[in-house]
Amino acid sequence: MSLKILVAGIDKEERDRVETAVKNAIGQRETFGPWTVSLVKIGRQWSVTLSGPEENCKNLSFSASDDRLGDVISEAIRDNKAAKPRTSPTTAAPRAPQLGIASPPVEAQANDVRDHHSCEACRNAFVVTFESQPGEAKVLTAVACPYCWHINRVEIGAWAASGHDFRAEKI
Repeated sequence: MSLKILVAGIDKEERDRVETAVKNAIGQRETFGPWTVSLVKIGRQWSVTLSGPEENCKNLSFSASDDRLGDVISEAIRDNKAAKPRTSPTTAAPRAPQLGIASPPVEAQANDVRDHHSCEACRNAFVVTFESQPGEAKVLTAVACPYCWHINRVEIGAWAASGHDFRAEKI
């Protein structure tokens, strides 16, 4: 089918190496449906958002060191094949088990929150969407601007922040 790789924060030479690592990690899975892999380099780490055709591989977000990028992507796909989706109909796909993040209690009523922000660098407005658990605190979290990729610090729910389970979108 198709594989779309979106990369920010690197030069052309490094982009080729990263795209090869991602293609190798996805492998023949690409033939089963569309895949999108979004990568943002922050220091020596990659912020990865992965979405594939399987229900348990939609909107996975995790980080990986530069030297283990391909391995971590493969592990996230493999580990999420066995994962069971959470029961809330408004929830994103489960996170990779290697992150060590517990799922919220099934009886908790989750709410999608859409907070509006303005980029510190380009001043464009964007919205950050995340799932909020009842009574949870908000924490300051690094969020890339969807226009210019500048890293902004915004408050989001602690549970969503701990698993990088949020998204920033253009308005």
